[in-house]
Amino acid sequence: MDEAIPNFVKSHYSPKEGWKDKPFTSKDAEFFFKGIRELSELFTEDRPRQMPAYLAHPKYRSSYLLYFVPLQAAKFNTVFQLHPQAMEAAVNHGRKTGTLRILDLGAGPGTASLGFLLWFLDQKFPTDSFPENFKIEFEWFDTNRTIMEDGKALVEMVASHFPKLRGRVKVTNHTANWSQAPTIIKDESSLILMGHVLNESNAKSGMGAEGDFERNSPARHIIRMFDKMHGGGILMIEPAEKRSSQLISQIRDQIFESQGLAPKASSVWGPCLHAGRCPLAIGRDWCHFSIPAEIPGKWFKLFSKNMSSEKQWVKFSYVWLAAESSPSVVQAAHLRRVISDPMKKPGLPNSVLLCEPEEPGRLEVPAVSVVKRGDLVNIHQVLDRRTASKTSQIIINAEAERQASKASQAGAGVIRIQPVKISHESFDAFNSPYDGSDGDEGLSDGYNSEGSGFSAPSGRSASSPTARTLARNEFRTTGRATMLKLNPTRDGPYSGKKKPRK
Repeated sequence: MDEAIPNFVKSHYSPKEGWKDKPFTSKDAEFFFKGIRELSELFTEDRPRQMPAYLAHPKYRSSYLLYFVPLQAAKFNTVFQLHPQAMEAAVNHGRKTGTLRILDLGAGPGTASLGFLLWFLDQKFPTDSFPENFKIEFEWFDTNRTIMEDGKALVEMVASHFPKLRGRVKVTNHTANWSQAPTIIKDESSLILMGHVLNESNAKSGMGAEGDFERNSPARHIIRMFDKMHGGGILMIEPAEKRSSQLISQIRDQIFESQGLAPKASSVWGPCLHAGRCPLAIGRDWCHFSIPAEIPGKWFKLFSKNMSSEKQWVKFSYVWLAAESSPSVVQAAHLRRVISDPMKKPGLPNSVLLCEPEEPGRLEVPAVSVVKRGDLVNIHQVLDRRTASKTSQIIINAEAERQASKASQAGAGVIRIQPVKISHESFDAFNSPYDGSDGDEGLSDGYNSEGSGFSAPSGRSASSPTARTLARNEFRTTGRATMLKLNPTRDGPYSGKKKPRK
């Protein structure tokens, strides 16, 4: 993927036709980095309540493809690896029906779908385990047609390089809001994916004063999809920040409380082990996870380094609901999910919070604790949710979470979430025979790096404005009124020149 995505971006977004058939080089990286940095500032600083249509402008579409697609795909790939039984349910449904149909809601360039294909390529399926005419069909929903077309071309390019996928992958784009999927899709789905959809909208949990759903509540739209939902159910991933994390927790609670899904442990794959109210859906804390992960690619690592943000972890919030026809595997009753880092308070033992219905439980841990957020802990007595009750001695066990049931029956104390390595040797097929030289001859004209800050990993440019004009949609963020004019009609996708401030 390290060569596939950059070469795709260069072939579609370079400002001169003569550059588009050449390999991606350091000069290209320097040129495109400007948009990556600006888009990163938008994502990481205070956001407007309604996110702007940043993908409407070529500069930010190319930036998203180069940097944020690998990053967000790694989050999906990580969660897929953490829940192999859910993925097995999705694949088994595809085997049974002959078509593994995946709904990608708020698809953008199909980031979640790419994450699925990376996972699929890494699996060692028996050669005779799929029907002869087995297909993988993606149904994408997004209001931006252009970014879906880019993603479709990228997915088709990936699929064409691997015998495992060649001739089997189909992408259908629906230029529509994700909430319209239940009325458009008529066939059963093997898996439904939603990635960073709710945080980029002004969505609220949507429960009215009388406990009824408001007309446009996300929970109402998600429940409407359940009659099509089979296999691996529906996975929602959001950033590891409070608002979006608590929003999907509240949506989860509303789905169970309204009987959209039966409120039982077998209706959820994770991270919860129960179907009671989420203890972090409101209040100071929220449910999120940081997983050690290696995201491959020299260009991705170079972009991260130059933003002083080298990625050694993937951070996210998620809820994965199971389909009624394919319930999840219920974990042993004495397992609990750790939902905090170790907490230190003067005069009190160190402790961690555990996921219990309504209110978090609390568990004492050693001063130098090996218990981390996301681990499964084997307790041997009921916890008092209001006090730090003592439990049996904790025994550390480094088995992966997929062995949770077996380990808990054997009396293990802690089942660790293992570091995830997102690397795919099969993607060496994309490495061009390029000899490694920069090949920048004749490329400097238009690649004006003035003000890009590309080789300055010490920090962001202080003069770089956060608020932008994207296409013709103006927006402002809190505390900043600086605007940067980008006129796609006059300037084309790029002019390579710094725009004067207004």
